Amino acid sequence: MSNKKRSYTTVYKRYAVKLSEEKGNVVKAVRELGIGAQLIHCWQKEQEGFKHNSFPGHGKSEAYR
Repeated sequence: MSNKKRSYTTVYKRYAVKLSEEKGNVVKAVRELGIGAQLIHCWQKEQEGFKHNSFPGHGKSEAYR
């Protein structure tokens, strides 16, 4: 098993957040996407806090600094 850290594009993060909203909860989206629920929760928090400026690039989110 690889210890390589996975990275996700801005488009993917926005898609995951939107999918969780459309499905009505995060668990259904997590099962479909095959990622952890904590990721979507973090992405939702960032998107709520920064709207169109969320997910600007690489590294740790501004929401957690």
